[in-house]
Amino acid sequence: MSDSIKENVEQLAKLFDVKTDKDNNPSETKPSNKLHSCEQVIYYGVPGCGKSYKVNEVVDKKLKEHSVTDKQYHTIRCVFHPEYCNADFVGQIYPCVLPDNKGVEYKFKPGPFSEIVRRAYLNPDEPFFLIIEEINRGNAAAIFGEMFQLLDRIKKGEPADESTENKYDSGWSSYGVDNQDINGDIRDIQKLKNDQTNEKNKHSVEAKGSGTDTNPKCYSCIDVQANDESVLHFSTNTAIRLPPNLSIYATMNTSDQNVFTMDNAFQRRFKFKMIENELDDAAQYDIIIGKDEESEVSTGVRWGSFRNWINKKILSQKGILSKSEDKCLGGWFISTDAVEVKDKKVTKYKNISKEDFAEKVLKYLWYDVFRRNSATEVFNEPDVTENKDVVSFAKLAKEFKSKDNVGFDAFKKIFKDIEKDKDDLTKTYAESKADT
Repeated sequence: MSDSIKENVEQLAKLFDVKTDKDNNPSETKPSNKLHSCEQVIYYGVPGCGKSYKVNEVVDKKLKEHSVTDKQYHTIRCVFHPEYCNADFVGQIYPCVLPDNKGVEYKFKPGPFSEIVRRAYLNPDEPFFLIIEEINRGNAAAIFGEMFQLLDRIKKGEPADESTENKYDSGWSSYGVDNQDINGDIRDIQKLKNDQTNEKNKHSVEAKGSGTDTNPKCYSCIDVQANDESVLHFSTNTAIRLPPNLSIYATMNTSDQNVFTMDNAFQRRFKFKMIENELDDAAQYDIIIGKDEESEVSTGVRWGSFRNWINKKILSQKGILSKSEDKCLGGWFISTDAVEVKDKKVTKYKNISKEDFAEKVLKYLWYDVFRRNSATEVFNEPDVTENKDVVSFAKLAKEFKSKDNVGFDAFKKIFKDIEKDKDDLTKTYAESKADT
């Protein structure tokens, strides 16, 4: 190892280094398991219950525990959808025009999966996170493809896998996948040099190869050393595994209609954690529905009160609705802009306008929650203003948004007990919380 490299390593203190085959015997190396507390968790719940918020909390906590401040580099977020495919997730080969129009080069462009794996490999002493939003809105099994095999991890206490050039213990994938594109991307010479320049990866690059390899743009092998002095030997023949410092967090709604069913084989490789459908605080609870700031006309009904009431209404329809619990309204089903913050905590929110409430909440109730019900069972009650039946959502929304009434009067007889529960609906957050 050159003197300059040694000096850099000393200056970086306990940060790790990349060494040549001369410095390390591959047969004696093993990857670091210092960060073996990797997780694979799917957070699920009703729409608006705070799943993404929970994921951010978990990630922020883990980054803080390891004194990591560069969240952008240590997390990659992607969203599954019906058109999302394996090539988007893992990566694919794209044609690239060479400088000065000297031809076309076909180059592998890593997807979010491959990129976060690369970063985790090269920084074994720091945690990394792949966040997948709406995991069941795409065909998860097809999107993962062969990478599905990597979701099996070696558990604490299980025998290490010593059948390869490296010894893989707890936290690593139980099995490897041969993927030359991801393998080459990890050994990419230019990327490794850029990492050093930009101080992304805290390792020194002194590796074997670069001109004699089948791909002259890749080192033939690199050795990554962690703080605990364990070493990962990564060569052209090294299979891809998920390292122990890489966690996968995902979110899913259980009530969306445009979703794919995840098979049991996929589900059992994740932990499932339900986000309880609760309001976070008094400020969120006390948001007023239908507040018209110009005329100061209001329904007088708090979001927390209505949400609690309508959820009870939904849950009471078990004989009519299928999977009624999935249809309940989450606390953040409809969001508002914060207008008052004290000690880094929101103490007051803007009120929910008639327009937003009608187009988001009422639309959801009409088309999703009670869509299988006949109008006579749920919505067909005499209209207050014109003494006609409310037989369409357009009519319902128009009456609620009308400036001639205070919102709830337009459909109070649709929900027969709205007037009867008026006192309950306007209770304070503390009183309502005590009642429940």
